Amino acid sequence: SLTGIPPTAGFMGKYLLFQAAIGRKLYLLAAAGALNSAISLFYYFRIGRAMFMEERPEDPPTLRPSPSVTAVLALCALVLLVLGILPHLVSDWASASGLSD
Repeated sequence: SLTGIPPTAGFMGKYLLFQAAIGRKLYLLAAAGALNSAISLFYYFRIGRAMFMEERPEDPPTLRPSPSVTAVLALCALVLLVLGILPHLVSDWASASGLSD
């Protein structure tokens, strides 16, 4: 979600932010944001590569998360996906607040 990969809430947030910047003709700001997103993508994927593609040590320690930690992580992932697929759940609420255009 931090890198802005669809269909997560981070993608919709960045999309709406870039759309607003371009709509107000702030092209340099939108380009700087896109460049920053590309740089962050590089750093975040390094973590994923280390987790899933590099070889493990000979005898890695076994850690088992508790059921409550697993439930919280699953809930957070579900919320990120739901807000990415159905962004109007939050954007309509923000528009009704009168703080956005």
